[in-house]
Amino acid sequence: MVDVIEYVDTKKAAAFLGCSTRRVRALLSQGRITGKKEGVEWLIRWPIQCTFGLRAPLRKFSKAGNTKKTLLDN
Repeated sequence: MVDVIEYVDTKKAAAFLGCSTRRVRALLSQGRITGKKEGVEWLIRWPIQCTFGLRAPLRKFSKAGNTKKTLLDN
């Protein structure tokens, strides 16, 4: 028995992940989801396996006024 590999387009992947097609293409270019590009179209392997990314360290604000006052700061 041969396993058939299924692929979906970026629209179906975006609907499944709950994001935009642009975000899906960004995840593909980062290697966080697997797929292949045929011509101008991406084909994403189904079922989608997404790896988690790492967040950058929190930005440190200077005391020179880079923070905005909100309603909660009263």
